[in-house]
Amino acid sequence: MTNIHYGFANLRDIKVEKNIDEKNPKKSNVKIELDGKQFAPSARFWRSFFSRYHISESVFRYFSHEEVFQRISSKVRADDFRYCSEEHENGNNVLLAVSSPERTVIRAGTVERVVQAYGSVETEYHEGFVTSTHIPRSGEFHYRIGPDEFKNRYVIKTPIDGFGEPQIYLSLFRMICANGAIGFTPAFRSEVRTGKDPEHAITRALSCFDNAKGYSQMAARFEAAQCSWASLFEVQRVYNQLIKLKFSEPEFGASALNRLYELTGRPQELYGLANLDQLSEKRQKVLPAKCRVYDLLNFLTEMASHHLSHDQALKLHALTGSFLADDYDLEGSADHVQSFADLFLAS
Repeated sequence: MTNIHYGFANLRDIKVEKNIDEKNPKKSNVKIELDGKQFAPSARFWRSFFSRYHISESVFRYFSHEEVFQRISSKVRADDFRYCSEEHENGNNVLLAVSSPERTVIRAGTVERVVQAYGSVETEYHEGFVTSTHIPRSGEFHYRIGPDEFKNRYVIKTPIDGFGEPQIYLSLFRMICANGAIGFTPAFRSEVRTGKDPEHAITRALSCFDNAKGYSQMAARFEAAQCSWASLFEVQRVYNQLIKLKFSEPEFGASALNRLYELTGRPQELYGLANLDQLSEKRQKVLPAKCRVYDLLNFLTEMASHHLSHDQALKLHALTGSFLADDYDLEGSADHVQSFADLFLAS
């Protein structure tokens, strides 16, 4: 069970314990003690800390953590802060963001109550964010893009640790396989300014949000993807992102990479190369694989929707969004629309 806790502290209250891995110093980890409890600082803790005190991570190359905290405390009047933490029954507590004590924070319970009141299709919490999926004000609007049927969705990602603003992303739901494509890119993002009354701001956004132009643009990019051969460069973008993921089941990771290899027509064999990186980026962008960009998008969204953890899925949704936001390398190169696979990977 995870409990979200909020507290107030001063930089002078922080105690630091650094465990050094002599074999690999880069893997050394820092533990922070506050109010008698020990926490593992998250990436959000450090980002919010650097933002609040206007410093960068490079400062730790020259000074210890304790010295940095003490120096800031001696120079800055506003050395008090609010912190948010995840506290677990097993004692593996995580320190989330820090923020100004004067900043209004929307609590996790409030966010969950509000998003449920406005018909959240799916709600989950992960590392300081409550993420919920909703139907836009104008409705789902079932429609066809080529041979497939879609409906409109949007995702609101709300920070409950006091750092950052809620963000709304457009999403299309491919009905035949229950894959959700989320445009995690600025082109399909709206930011909610919460001000001093975040609950009211989120409520207003959920009750009013719609973006007919954005959905139309997103659908047009999917339609173009159906008529565009994927370039070797686009295939490599997907492959390189997959190999960066840390799969909990290595066998599944290997099978996913093999499936991608088959889906794209065995490009190394097709072009007689041991590695596609032997080709320049310019050359990769003009050579086609044996699949459409749409196949790559369906592969990414299937992985993200059905097979990966939350943080891994976000990386693939971000890649999907970047594909949709830009022109495809070989846009319009296929002269007809074919039927596409429902799913590529076994459950």
